[in-house]
Amino acid sequence: MAPEMEILDEGQFGKRIPVQCHICKKRNGRPAVFDLIDGFTPQVLTQHLNSYQHRQGVASLSQKSSGPSSSSASSANSPSQKVVSHRCPAWCSSFAPAEHKLGQVAETLKTYAKLSGRTTIAHLEKNCLGETLLHDYQFGSNRDEVTIRHRSCTGTVQVTIPSIPADGQPPDHVVCGKCMTLGNDRHVLRTLCRFAQKYYGAFLLRTRLFFPDKVEEELRKIKEVDFYRIGWKTDLDNMMGMSLEELWRAVRSGFYCLPQLRQPAALKDFVATVVKPCMEINPCTWNADVAMNSQKMAERLQNRTLSTVADVELKAACQIANGGLRSNPVFQGLVCALLEITDRKSRGLTTMRNLQLSDAEMDLISEAGISLSLSSGNKKLLKEFGLKFKGVQSNLAKLLSMGLPDPFLSILSDEVLNQNILLVDSLCQRHQDAPRRRLSLAFDKTYCLKSLDVIRGRLGKCWVGSAFEMFAEEQQPGRTGYIPLLDASDEDHEAQEDQGDGVVDGGRVHKADEILEIVIWDPCSTVPGRPRYPVATIPMRYECSGLEMLQVIGQVLEKASNVAHIVCDNHGSHRFIKQLMLGIKTSLPEKTLTDVPFFGQLSYEQMPSSVISNLCFSQPFYKGEAVFALNGPAHLQKNFTGAMRSGKMMYFGDYFVDLQGTLDCGVPPASFCGYDGQSDLLAALLVSPYHYVVEIPASPSEAKIPWCLRGAFLLNLTMAMGQAAATHPALTPVQRTESAMTCFVLIDLLQMLANERAAAAGARKGSFFLHATTCRNQQELCGFVMLACLNIPKGYQYRPHKCTELHLEQWFAHIRSQYISSQVSVRDFLYGSSKKVQAYFQAAKHVKGEPPLPLRESDRPITHEDF
Repeated sequence: MAPEMEILDEGQFGKRIPVQCHICKKRNGRPAVFDLIDGFTPQVLTQHLNSYQHRQGVASLSQKSSGPSSSSASSANSPSQKVVSHRCPAWCSSFAPAEHKLGQVAETLKTYAKLSGRTTIAHLEKNCLGETLLHDYQFGSNRDEVTIRHRSCTGTVQVTIPSIPADGQPPDHVVCGKCMTLGNDRHVLRTLCRFAQKYYGAFLLRTRLFFPDKVEEELRKIKEVDFYRIGWKTDLDNMMGMSLEELWRAVRSGFYCLPQLRQPAALKDFVATVVKPCMEINPCTWNADVAMNSQKMAERLQNRTLSTVADVELKAACQIANGGLRSNPVFQGLVCALLEITDRKSRGLTTMRNLQLSDAEMDLISEAGISLSLSSGNKKLLKEFGLKFKGVQSNLAKLLSMGLPDPFLSILSDEVLNQNILLVDSLCQRHQDAPRRRLSLAFDKTYCLKSLDVIRGRLGKCWVGSAFEMFAEEQQPGRTGYIPLLDASDEDHEAQEDQGDGVVDGGRVHKADEILEIVIWDPCSTVPGRPRYPVATIPMRYECSGLEMLQVIGQVLEKASNVAHIVCDNHGSHRFIKQLMLGIKTSLPEKTLTDVPFFGQLSYEQMPSSVISNLCFSQPFYKGEAVFALNGPAHLQKNFTGAMRSGKMMYFGDYFVDLQGTLDCGVPPASFCGYDGQSDLLAALLVSPYHYVVEIPASPSEAKIPWCLRGAFLLNLTMAMGQAAATHPALTPVQRTESAMTCFVLIDLLQMLANERAAAAGARKGSFFLHATTCRNQQELCGFVMLACLNIPKGYQYRPHKCTELHLEQWFAHIRSQYISSQVSVRDFLYGSSKKVQAYFQAAKHVKGEPPLPLRESDRPITHEDF
């Protein structure tokens, strides 16, 4: 570690392990601080230490610490030397020091200045070349030098001279410190580099279109330019490696997006002579051979070097082009026949007879050819048969090196799981006042196709699609979620260590029909789209026990020390997790529960006593920190809506609950978007007057609900109070607790009244109300909200409406929308997930500064007396 760099205490400036530079500062005046946890920090730190400004700061600091030298002191006291103020002449390309990179690219700088014209532009405006200028660019008196004045230049410079000359000018070209820094300014160099790309790219495009035989000579000229010589090869090499279509688009976007009114004469001439002729050509249909032949023919005509045969061919071509054979159709037909015979001979045909094939035969031949090319992996043959395809761009083996989590079977390695959690923590920036536990974690299983596919990822080259089994009796390759494949280039890889005899019967492998996805996000994130990052992706079978799910989620939560909220739906395999998060005793043996990670180490604090006998939940704590949960409010609302629209007879006390009378009253039915085993689009009813009020009154207090809809309205209002406690964004903790407790009590009361009515009618218990499972899940949701409102940590923003399972369902939709069909395999799921995570990573780069944390007084926990 350099002496000017200091490692600060953990958590300062919102960083996990902050490192501060005592010499450099940011533009806003804040100190330069880096986070060692970030995957890109080593590269950024090395670049910072080698930068020109940092090295200049280190040199000036060492000079100050050593004190003034004797020579400087004697020279300062010398009466022959004087300090005078002169006008700063600005940085000049003719007087640039040897260490200035801008002076080494003087030729490109002169070309840039000539095309952009003399500019005196305000800060952050754009010149005629579309570049953002922070400084003033001007030509010198002899038009062979370029001067650049810094935007913060004061205009004067202190010069020490032996005596004042007669003309009053300093003896040397001395500039101020601000202008001197322009010689190595990264923004100026990057501006010139972008200009060089499109400038030399235009010449290369012209050569490739009109002079194909001189392409190598043009590439050699580009490699001799000053930018290429000083080591800036990457951008120019990328430009030279572009295809004709890519180069055409790059040149067009570089010059045609500029405003024509602000273009100087030199730039207009360059565009008219070099760029515009290239833009008149379609690069997708351009034939370089025709251009070369036309060029050679023009040279022969100009130099009068045509041979006898060539002269005859040229005259015949001119006659055909001018319509000279139209008066003799027999000769014109003979020419066409000769051309057809020549073309057939080039394809190996000796007769003029055509093949007689039907459309059905042609379709069968095309399908057979596509199947053959797909089986053999022949891309060229695929193009011949007209099938378009696109190769996979994501590299699953380099996700961790890119600073992104690698979720596939991360529970197999504690190191990989720890890295995923740390990377997600660094991607979700934490405010310095926010607690460590602040993120939300959601998990659920989604369906997938049963298939075995080959991928290359962190585990090496392997088959994916087999089901992971936590408690498998034999740890065979088919039961770990992947099957490693031998690869000569990866013989020493971790996944290809001792795997037994290496023979796997693919027909006996248990294929996964579902994927368990565990994602983490920040409810207070300001990044557009609220990024979600997967930390574990596990292919599993449908037959998953509650203990197996408890073991997998506990292993992830034990590492995720930054998760404060756990979200899941009410699936049967989640019952143990919900019971433990509510402090309810489970049916698991004590020894089995103690061995489970995270959940076996939970401690509980009893909810304050109340007159409600069955309100006996307890708040879980892990190592002294409160952990909250939600059990799927959106899925609960879908189940309730389905029950309301069914034909089951239900009662709210003395009122019957029925929505069938809406059409008779002229009221439209409730919104309904889909109801099948794989859809979560069933719209929630809640309390909407659109579905219950026949006539719109002048005041809400005058609204009249038809008698046949009163029971449906009251039951909907009861369930809406429980839903609003978890999904309403503006309620205070006291209001959330009151609403949740009201829903909890009303469900108990309505169940008792409905059971009494069922007993009097001779019907079975529970037949006149909502299903007992729906009622229990709704009361558990109310319990989760009440526990959270009683134990909100200091500085934690309790936002349950941003912690629902809809974020996970939307994550599944993002992945499936990348494919034509929603039926995806495990391999498709992994590639779609990595692509979406990379998009979130790019979006997070544009968010600068610390995330805002709107502290609200209402986010304080309620007291026991209020409860």
